[in-house]
Amino acid sequence: MVILARGVACLAIAWWAQLSPRSYLRSVRGAVFDSPLAVDMSQVAVAAAIRSGPAYRLPFPSIVVNDASFRIGEVLHLADKWGSRFVEKAGASAGQPSNRNGRFTDAEEGLLAYLDVLDRTVPAPQSHAAQVPEVPVLAPQD
Repeated sequence: MVILARGVACLAIAWWAQLSPRSYLRSVRGAVFDSPLAVDMSQVAVAAAIRSGPAYRLPFPSIVVNDASFRIGEVLHLADKWGSRFVEKAGASAGQPSNRNGRFTDAEEGLLAYLDVLDRTVPAPQSHAAQVPEVPVLAPQD
């Protein structure tokens, strides 16, 4: 399973990963966090309560995608705490600069393929089954 989250849901997933028993996390092959500090007005109270996110490395590979001009210092800090690779939203690819030196891992490159899924509009429930996007399957980690 690959987790895709946007906005305040990214912080919730990071807390879930830190607080959950390891048995809950075995099937997670990675996560893509899109704009983790972007919240709308209805989420301000929730975001304030969980704003900082957990301070521990996540137990699965992950990437944080964000516009380089939006709260970039805070987003890079989150990515570093979580052990996530940061990629700029406008040009996310394995060749983009990030908060990590060196090449993307195979798992991180596989996660980049999920960015298109986050950018799609979710169809109405009755038509969803016919429009499920095809995305790559990441190999299990041992």
